[in-house]
Amino acid sequence: MENEDLCQACQALFVEVKDHQMYRHTLGGFSESATNGCRFCAIRWDRLSREQRNEIVKHEHRIEVRHWKTRQPMLRFRYGSLVATLEFLLFPIEDVKDLVCTTVVASSTRLSESWPQIKRWYEDCLQNHSRCRSLSSSENMYPARLIDVGCGQEVEPRLCETSNLKVGFRYLTLSHRWGDHRILCLRTDNIEQMRRKVLEPAISKTFKEAMLVVKALGERYIWIDSLCIIQDSPNRSDWFEESTKMHAIYANAFCNISATGAVDGRDGCFFDRSPLLVQPLRVEIAESEELTRGTYLCVDWDIWSSNINNAPLARRAWVVQERLLSKRVIHFSQRQIFWECRERQTCEIFPHGMPPQLQQSHEAIYKGIDPDVEGARARERRGLVSHPELNVYELWNSIVEAYTQASLTMEDDKFVAIMGLAQRIQELLKQRYFAGLWEKHLADQLLWSPAGSQGMVKPQKYIAPSWSWASFVVPIKSPCLIRDTTDDNTLIQIVDLDVQTINDHPLSQVTSGSLTLRGSLVRGRIWKEILDGGGWAK
Repeated sequence: MENEDLCQACQALFVEVKDHQMYRHTLGGFSESATNGCRFCAIRWDRLSREQRNEIVKHEHRIEVRHWKTRQPMLRFRYGSLVATLEFLLFPIEDVKDLVCTTVVASSTRLSESWPQIKRWYEDCLQNHSRCRSLSSSENMYPARLIDVGCGQEVEPRLCETSNLKVGFRYLTLSHRWGDHRILCLRTDNIEQMRRKVLEPAISKTFKEAMLVVKALGERYIWIDSLCIIQDSPNRSDWFEESTKMHAIYANAFCNISATGAVDGRDGCFFDRSPLLVQPLRVEIAESEELTRGTYLCVDWDIWSSNINNAPLARRAWVVQERLLSKRVIHFSQRQIFWECRERQTCEIFPHGMPPQLQQSHEAIYKGIDPDVEGARARERRGLVSHPELNVYELWNSIVEAYTQASLTMEDDKFVAIMGLAQRIQELLKQRYFAGLWEKHLADQLLWSPAGSQGMVKPQKYIAPSWSWASFVVPIKSPCLIRDTTDDNTLIQIVDLDVQTINDHPLSQVTSGSLTLRGSLVRGRIWKEILDGGGWAK
């Protein structure tokens, strides 16, 4: 069998499939092959960052390839020992023929090209996904303002107050990255003008294109944080008022538009692209001990993370709760458009649903945020579920770990930017919240630590007491396990716990905090290890 769009080195990978083999390209040959038309080389070259490419070329690292005969056959490319590892799953075409796209991928994600598919995802979810239809905030709480994009053919945006809208209005939200570029904001000196009309020259490309999506979906209203919250209100009063409703704003929205691939407002939602880097790669594999002869689809195992989780928008901490609280999300990444709701994850190359092996692990978090709590307790009584409350703690730990990997422009937004998720978790636990930790099982929660080898970096201003994970600007590793213990089994006793917050909202910005413990002291010794050049401790 001949794979005509592959170079000889890549063809050899599928002629004689072995468990471990060396790739026959040099680094120079690899980059040249990517430029000269080998689709597989081009796809892998595109996945490497500029820093990784430079590192590989600089040190002339080898390229190793392994075939892994697991439940799902996989090709693993390792560039040097630590520089980069890329993994591609091999799907027999018969296994995914009902999921994969059969048309040619367009050279752009513009609405003129992508609109029919987006509309199908949106309408299918509205009509057929019972879980998504039932997900709304239990509170009748809505944003104070929305942007009305108009009911005619043209986008004519203006600011409107939701108190003036008819009951049952629908709206979308936008997740975007502010970046370093100055964007239009609602202020006390332009609010009257924006009520009449949002002047088009001032609207960023991202905002304009998000408004086009709203109109294309047949909707009229969108909530954009910078345009719907007064940014310079006295003592940030409007900002604090709206931030306390954040969980409901996203939960009650019909859909979230995510400008996932945009660094700032100048990039927009739509991107030009090379179809050859996006179109599913079909390869012919010869008979071997590892695989059956036939046609396979070769797909990047990291397709979701590389396009969504590692995208520019994912570096913004606010987006963690925006994404998890929304019942539907349309991700406009730089390579393709992704759909995410409580029942399905899809993308342009898998428009009918992604294979389970490629799906994002946030499904577990979704199920945790929106459970039937009373039903879970009933199942526990019948012995069907053990400790559903402990599962909620583990859910919170996962949220904190994801949240602390992202960054905030304003350090003192640390608690406000996760307040919506904290409110949802509090509905489940029915417990008091103290600077990012919950009242029960507090001893276990204090066992957080920095993830990785980086040092503990403190913020420039006071954010939280030192015993809270929020007191440092560093990714956090949560305790591995919240134990089902009583106070009698714990070696410390909580004597006093007090946290003060702005406006006395328990989930909001912290102004002070103290924790008094009673327990036994044990003499210890700290060893400082210094590694020599070979990695050995002196």
